[in-house]
Amino acid sequence: MQSLVQKCQEKLFDYNRGIKASYKVEETNEFMIITDEMIIAVDENKSLVSCAFEATTKPDLVAKLTLLLAEIEDIKQVAVMESYVFENDHLVVGEQAFEIARRRLGNEVINEFVKKQVYNDIIKTEKCGEC
Repeated sequence: MQSLVQKCQEKLFDYNRGIKASYKVEETNEFMIITDEMIIAVDENKSLVSCAFEATTKPDLVAKLTLLLAEIEDIKQVAVMESYVFENDHLVVGEQAFEIARRRLGNEVINEFVKKQVYNDIIKTEKCGEC
């Protein structure tokens, strides 16, 4: 019979969700499954799955992945925990995670704008030779 962890991993693979890491947490009955957009904690004894989503994950994807895990028959409950981001190799959760994500997105927008302005300036001012 398949374990609950194997069923979760199989379900993720069925829906093209890559798994970055999977391991047992020492001295507990929990297994951790890490993907690009979430961390899943599986408690085999309680048939409980807890998910934490990366702060930039879109709400529709959060709902889709949560429902995807809820489809597994052996799971009694799927819990959604606080969102997270990694900042300087540290896990940041909750409202701080959203603030960091907003700051990162803002920086990306500014960087993209500046890059386009530089390209436009180069196109307008540089002289091209004949082909």
